[in-house]
Amino acid sequence: MSGGRSISRIGKGAPDDRPNLYLLVEESFRELDARMIVAAHAFADGWDVTVGQQWWFFENFGRLKPGVALFKGNNDIQAHNMGLAKRAGHHVASLEEEAFGLVDFGGQRLYADGIAQVCDLFLVQGEVQERFLIQQVGVPATRVAITGNPRVDILRPEYRQANEKKAAELRDQFGKFVLVNTNFASINPFDHDACNYFDRCVQVGVIDPDIAADVEAFHDWCAWERANFTELLSLIGRLTDGGAAIPLIIRPHPSENHAPWHQTFAGREHVTIIEDPDYTSWILASQAMAHTGCTTGLEAYLLGVPSVSVQPAKSSWNGNVLSNEVNQTASTAELAEQMLRDQLAGKATIALNSKDAGKRLRPHLVTDPQTPAARHIVQALEHLAADLDPCRIQDPQSDFALENTARQLKKAAVDEADFNERWFELAVLLGLKNSPKANFLAPSVARLTAGRMS
Repeated sequence: MSGGRSISRIGKGAPDDRPNLYLLVEESFRELDARMIVAAHAFADGWDVTVGQQWWFFENFGRLKPGVALFKGNNDIQAHNMGLAKRAGHHVASLEEEAFGLVDFGGQRLYADGIAQVCDLFLVQGEVQERFLIQQVGVPATRVAITGNPRVDILRPEYRQANEKKAAELRDQFGKFVLVNTNFASINPFDHDACNYFDRCVQVGVIDPDIAADVEAFHDWCAWERANFTELLSLIGRLTDGGAAIPLIIRPHPSENHAPWHQTFAGREHVTIIEDPDYTSWILASQAMAHTGCTTGLEAYLLGVPSVSVQPAKSSWNGNVLSNEVNQTASTAELAEQMLRDQLAGKATIALNSKDAGKRLRPHLVTDPQTPAARHIVQALEHLAADLDPCRIQDPQSDFALENTARQLKKAAVDEADFNERWFELAVLLGLKNSPKANFLAPSVARLTAGRMS
């Protein structure tokens, strides 16, 4: 999957000889589990690994022994910090997190101008993304590797045992229910104002406020979300009103403002609002799921859970999310209600894992039933470790430093006990003789070196 190259494992030498892999995380709820699987495979192959919040790495690249830094994106902010990493002697790779649920990348501005000058290797999840990078961004084909996406790995049976256990507990607690995952971060952002969301898009370079087409696209996006929001509220009402009510669990997206959901449905019979970053366990626990073009629809498909995407508006955005390629879609709340009621009645009207859906998905997201994406990623990164200078540390006398904002800490939050428990599970799963020992260097930053966990 990495261009047919023959790659041998890095030798497992003394600790000082092990190359360093730095795994950067912005949103722990959707990125950390996948990065931990990459870290475990890398550790098994002879790397020392540091994983955690990206802002700490941005501040401390010059204080770290040169290694391979895997960035989670390619926008203007990421490109700037890739430059800092390279000047400090690191090699840089990227895995575009925002690509996971997308069909097309042309209108997204995910890749900064000049990104090919600061990123040594682009890891992509499928042929469509590879072709876009080569033809539209101008990246040489030799610097693109199709690896798949480790967010698929966390859905594999061998990696989701803890999720299956939690899902069983949720079914015991809540009984049978339909899960509603929301995704309205532009019209209901965590900081309460769509203008703030627009400003953040400008800051990271995905919108240029001086380009009319960009501003128009943002307005179209908000209009799409508003139409979806209105129809989803109607669906919630139809499913919970009257004598044939269906219990619903509503899980607002972590990037949304959750207060309106609690205020709207406070005391509402048959409706429970939950705030839990663990979407996988809730999907597994549900009988079916409803959403409006959310990436969790793709994950439900991969998990084999029936899912309906409510898409009332005739918008180009409908065709730009992978979940709509593999889920049943409904143009009205009435149609979505009927699909869900029939499904729960045993009529199984929501198609699962059809050959057509798999065929549509394959060019966008490759999945290897034999080998996890994390393994392909580690193999693709190995050649970047070949000519690092481990003795070159830009700022060896300075202590690690960082002052986080409250929002950064919340986005990248890591519970140390949960982290160590998950590491132990992965070590057992991979048969590691010496479990990686976690040393937390800062909030949400763990250094993993050889030696048994205490």
